[in-house]
Amino acid sequence: AGAQVLTVHGRTRENKGKGATPADWSIIKKVREHVSIPVIANGNIYNRHDAARCIQDTGVNGVMSAEWLRRNPALFSEGDEGRDPFRMALEYLDLCAEYPCPLSFVRAHIFKFLT
Repeated sequence: AGAQVLTVHGRTRENKGKGATPADWSIIKKVREHVSIPVIANGNIYNRHDAARCIQDTGVNGVMSAEWLRRNPALFSEGDEGRDPFRMALEYLDLCAEYPCPLSFVRAHIFKFLT
């Protein structure tokens, strides 16, 4: 038994929302240095360059992103800086037609894509 992988967010519960400061990757690095299982970093991953820098700076096995993936599903793709949010919104709507979900989800995701 036991964990087979660990995801570490570089913020505390109190450090979130509007007053949040950047995630502390040095804490994530310390965790990585003290465990023998794979570590996934979370926090301040806004594009694929941040992902690469986080992996290099912390030695983690991978990264994850939540909020910024909602804004840019192409976050980890090459060329994500030039993404077309309208094209992605249309592709998303095609997927929603094929795999129905609540309309509130669709509205929220489309809003994130286009803002």
